[in-house]
Amino acid sequence: KEETPNGWLVTGYPWYGIQTPEHKAFFLAYNAKYKDHPRLGSVVYRTQDHQSTMGAYVGRTKNEGGKGVMVDYRYIDGAKVQPSDAEVKKLRPADAQN
Repeated sequence: KEETPNGWLVTGYPWYGIQTPEHKAFFLAYNAKYKDHPRLGSVVYRTQDHQSTMGAYVGRTKNEGGKGVMVDYRYIDGAKVQPSDAEVKKLRPADAQN
């Protein structure tokens, strides 16, 4: 809230500012169903190892009218920074036998 420092580098989910068509559709559907905004954990996990492929928004904090918000953020795609399916199979050979 009002104690939010300006300029700290953080990760988070700036749902209020993401303007892609995909996110707008997701937000509207989520809001219609739950009558609230989505949270960071409102995601699904990949089938192979149940790890989230959700990325992260990295940005800076800003105190905007006594409310902490994230600004100057960019999205880092989680699927692009995780091991590939082939790498996971090598690292988890017991899982490959099931």
